[in-house]
Amino acid sequence: MSSECIRARMCSGYGSHQSPVGMATQDPKKRTSYIVVRKGNEIANYHKNLIKVMKTILAIMGFEKIDQLSKKNFSYKNNSGEIFFDIDKYFKKKLQL
Repeated sequence: MSSECIRARMCSGYGSHQSPVGMATQDPKKRTSYIVVRKGNEIANYHKNLIKVMKTILAIMGFEKIDQLSKKNFSYKNNSGEIFFDIDKYFKKKLQL
């Protein structure tokens, strides 16, 4: 994910294949307005807070390290509110594998 990504999904094939913002854009004007030092600090803060949140979630789940997680620790709730505890079984059925 690039800095300033707004998840418009343009660069991944949905639409014009060009990011409307951020460093991933192919537009030279948008690229020249990108301030690396300021954006670098924002990205660092984002990742620092992401790690802090992940540590909190792990602690709530009773884990100390992320490698202690497995698929058995996760469930999936679909749009109609059904909860599936075997995510492999659900997605195999959903993807017809």
